[in-house]
Order: sequence, then C-alpha cells, then structure tokens
Amino acid sequence: MTSSSSSPSLQCRLQCGDTNHDDGTSSSSSSSAVVYDFRPDAHKKSAFWLGQQQHKADDPPSQQLYSMAHPAQAVLFSDSAPWAVGGFQLVSNARSVKVYLTTTTTTSSATTSTTQKMTKEDYLTTVKGLPVVATSSSSSRNDTASIQLFKAMCVIPGGVRPVVQVRLEFEQLGLAPSSNKNNNEETPTTLMKLQWIKLTARMVTQTKPQPPQPQQQQQQQQQQMMQAMQMVQQQQQQQQGGQQQQQQSGGIPTTITNHTHLLEPTDPEGGRLHAYYKLSIDELFRLPPTPTDEEYCSRLNTPGMTPQMIPGSQLAALSASRFAEIALGALVHGEVSLGMELCNAV
Repeated sequence: MTSSSSSPSLQCRLQCGDTNHDDGTSSSSSSSAVVYDFRPDAHKKSAFWLGQQQHKADDPPSQQLYSMAHPAQAVLFSDSAPWAVGGFQLVSNARSVKVYLTTTTTTSSATTSTTQKMTKEDYLTTVKGLPVVATSSSSSRNDTASIQLFKAMCVIPGGVRPVVQVRLEFEQLGLAPSSNKNNNEETPTTLMKLQWIKLTARMVTQTKPQPPQPQQQQQQQQQQMMQAMQMVQQQQQQQQGGQQQQQQSGGIPTTITNHTHLLEPTDPEGGRLHAYYKLSIDELFRLPPTPTDEEYCSRLNTPGMTPQMIPGSQLAALSASRFAEIALGALVHGEVSLGMELCNAV
C-alpha cells in the first residue's frame, strides 16, 4: 500500500518494536512494518487522513482497523519533500500516546568553513486519550465495539514546525472483553488497533531564486529603503494615534478597547474564536467555564445584586478570563498576531 505516484506525499509506517539510531531515525526491531499513504482532505489543504472518521452519529465508522503487535508505534514521514507539522488527532485502543519529533539542525565549522546537517529526535509530549463512546448502530457492523477506543489530540506548541518525521508510541492499551460469554471480565489485549489519523501539516516547497541583475539590485534596494521609511512613519503614526486613543478612552489600553466587542455573546467573530477554544483546549482539559456577569451575581448570594454593582477588580478578572479563552482559540487556529494581541489584553 505504498505510494505509486511521483508527487510528494505523506506516509505512515506502522511497526512493532522500536530501535533508535544516533541520527534520530528509528527502525523496527522485527520485520513487521507496513507503510500506508495519507490522503489529502477534500476541503482543507493542510489536512491529511489515514482511515475514515465518523462525522455524524448515524454514519458508519471506519470498517478498517489498522492492527499491529504491541509494543507498536507509528512513524509519520514524507517520501521526498520536506514538510511541517501542526498537530494531529487519532482514534486507537491506546490510552496514551508519546510524541517524538525529528528535526534537522545545521552546524558550521569555523576552521574548515563547511556546514553539516544533522537530524535529532526530541521528546515532545505525552497525550492522554479520551474514551470514544461506540454507537449502537456500529456495534453490529464492525469489530470496533469489541475493543475500547480512545481519541487523542495534540497541537504543536508554537505553531507549525518543520520536521523530518513524527514518531508516535502507543502505550497502555485498553482492555478487550473476554471471549467467554459467561465471563464478564476484561482481558489485556496484545494488538494495537488504529482506526484513523487526521494530520495537520503542509508540504514545504523549495525553489532556488535566480540571482538579480545589477539594475534589479538597485531597484530592490530603493524599494527596501522606501518600505523601511514607510514602516517608520506608520509606527510613529500608530504610536501617536494610540496615545490619543488611550487618552480618550480614560487610560484603558488599546489592546482592550479594540477587542472588547469579541466578548459579546452575539459577536460572530468572538463566537468563532470561542468555538476553536472549546473544540481543542477545553475538549482535552475540561477547564471550568467562565461565568457570565448574571451567573456571577447569582453565585455571590447577595440580594438585589446586579452586574452593574460588581466591583471593578472582579469585572477585570472576568474579562481577563474571557480574553484568555478566545486568545487560545486564535492561537490554535493559527491566528498568531490576533492571539498575541488578545494575550496582551489579558
């Protein structure tokens, strides 16, 4: 099931056991290894699939389960082109998944004036899986109901990161029901079963720029100087405008006044960022939700308490918590500049 086309693609190698080399690569300790191709998502350029996700409750889940003897691992790599990873989601019978990233570093020698590229594998994190509830319609159509599946999700800290490969180690496999119908006990399973992987990544295209001509170099230098002068003027105008706006807003920083509308429940942009937060960070960690002003007044157990009577320091704490939620949503979706502005508002 390896790729037969000449275009670059992402692949997954499922293998039993683990042997790490000094250069950061890994290989199987036995001959049990199978390579599968990721397929691009039909709607998102940065999404790649292995297997099939159950999109709706009445849709049948993937009929195919990728199996491998435990201890098992999955190595995600590209067959030719360099690539960068932003995160992944997967469903398997592993309760936890260890994540390792292999990156390339360039070292230069001052004595020989040469550069050398080296690959190194680093441990990133361990993600815990959440139990997947099997639907009654799928219990009779495949063998997913006979095992306990867990959904694990990982977002690469700091955004998309160029890598050589991503290695996933599956640990703490779930228990399988006993084959004896009269015995309700569960027995440990020796097979790792993978239902699907959704990988957020992009292929890095490398093009060699042609050397510019002398006239083009002069034009580029002039354009760079003009752009630098325009940036300096814009920064000065922004500083002056920010000072005037801060004076008009009673000393409140512009990072707060410019984004206060995102905290309104009816604001579509704020609702979108909050949805990203709920689907990623809150789905994993189940953080306590930030109460509304009315809910906060009711928790104080003060008769006649209204949102207008909440002290300023407590209102500031509630707003900071709401800004933090939508800031995390912006960072998860890749809107780094907006996320940093919202972090400053916190």
